[in-house]
Amino acid sequence: MTEIIRIDDYAITTPIQSGMTAIANMVLNTVSLRSQRDYGRALGDFLAWYAATGQAGLNKATINAHVAHLKAQGTVPVLERGLDSYFQFYNYDRPHQSLDYRTPAKIHFLK
Repeated sequence: MTEIIRIDDYAITTPIQSGMTAIANMVLNTVSLRSQRDYGRALGDFLAWYAATGQAGLNKATINAHVAHLKAQGTVPVLERGLDSYFQFYNYDRPHQSLDYRTPAKIHFLK
């Protein structure tokens, strides 16, 4: 069954099994309006995967299976490389006004 989950002006259209609407609403109502689009997309992807794979229940094993699925697609390693690159730039290359135009690395890591 396809159901539309609507939070304010944002909607997720995804295959939903019974009870998933309440879970989606609970999750999306806990984040800011700015974050609802991204959380909604991730939640929609998860719920579509959940419905397509016919998982028996929503528990830690189900979440771990979804994470394994994302890793197999190469999604998680790409994200980790992007975050590593950003943290390198933020901590070692970008001067911060609040640190008198020094980098956090010079202040905290390279004493």
